[in-house]
Amino acid sequence: MKIKRKCKTCGKSFLVWPCRRNTANFCSSKCWYKFYTTGKYHKCKYCGKQFWVNRSKEKAGHGNYCSVKCFGKSLITGKYSKCAYCGKKLWVKPYQVKANGGKYCSQKCYGLGRRDRVKRKCVACGKEFITIPSFVKYGWGKYCSKKCMITGIKKKCKWCGKPIWVIKSRRDRTKENFCSYECKGKYYSGEINGNWIDGRSGFPYSNEFKTKIRDAIILRDRACKICGKKYAPSLMRVHHIDFNKSHNKYYNLIAYCIWCHGQLHGKLNREIVRNILRQTHKALIVNKFYIKFRKAHSGEKASIMAKLVKIYKHYPAMAK
Repeated sequence: MKIKRKCKTCGKSFLVWPCRRNTANFCSSKCWYKFYTTGKYHKCKYCGKQFWVNRSKEKAGHGNYCSVKCFGKSLITGKYSKCAYCGKKLWVKPYQVKANGGKYCSQKCYGLGRRDRVKRKCVACGKEFITIPSFVKYGWGKYCSKKCMITGIKKKCKWCGKPIWVIKSRRDRTKENFCSYECKGKYYSGEINGNWIDGRSGFPYSNEFKTKIRDAIILRDRACKICGKKYAPSLMRVHHIDFNKSHNKYYNLIAYCIWCHGQLHGKLNREIVRNILRQTHKALIVNKFYIKFRKAHSGEKASIMAKLVKIYKHYPAMAK
């Protein structure tokens, strides 16, 4: 059985099925179209612009602002002000004005604005700039910008002669400029160093051994003669076969890695070392000690190590 409904546009009553009692609001499509298209012009409360508002929106309480942007701006209150330090335009809210704030655009300007400032002349470009008195006190505040501080000149490395770029601050601080710490170390090693005492700094190794001979032996052997592995020069050691540190002839020197070198010395006690040192250089050559020692470097690591220890232990007795 149909029920009665009242049209929202014309007020005329009409019959509908019970299933449509919540959706049937108009008696015809003409009334529906008239309800949703009729309306009037409203004025935006924020910008004053005129815009069309439908009857349905007006009844719902809408139609005060022309857009979401104007509605959002109407909720924000405040005014534009200038930064007390840099003069940049900034938006200040009422609560900031009440708290005596809103004077600076950023934390940086706030910090600089509250400090005493001193005028200085840039060392690089000659431009005047403002800096803090504490910077001047500690010898800073020489350059107006990072660009002026970085600009420098081309110089040559004092040790290897390689061209390098030196920034002005570094150039003014020191006369000696190097391309690396390695070159600096080599330049200041030897007689020019303040701690030089007749080349005895690395006793019992001579200065020539440390600077030239050691690197030459590592370059000659290329790898550890016990394990056969290649390592960086910093992980290599040069072993004196007869334990005489002042005897730096090529046949008395051999390259080992730090691990094999440590193992070899660990297996030999002081007595064995003293017995070898007691032998004269001539006696060692006659008895082919150096030749036998070098020939022992064949096979696996464990067998090489055992051969070397055996030569060191039994050689003094065999030589007699």
